[in-house]
Amino acid sequence: MLFEDRPQFEHNLREGLRAAKRKAKKEKKRVAVRLNMYSDIEFEKDIPWIFTDPEFSDITFYDYTKLPLADRRLAVEG
Repeated sequence: MLFEDRPQFEHNLREGLRAAKRKAKKEKKRVAVRLNMYSDIEFEKDIPWIFTDPEFSDITFYDYTKLPLADRRLAVEG
């Protein structure tokens, strides 16, 4: 969906993250989100706001990808 309808993908992602935060707060837990379960999307380049938006700063994001770490940089790092 990211490449077919990016605005809808980002909307769904934001709403999903917000829902996870509400549930975690209710259950007194922390939120951890695994990116790239079935893809190698470079979220740090394609959707960098998930790492920089203060609304999601309390979420731990982790990733599994075959892309080498040396080739990946946050877009905000330049």
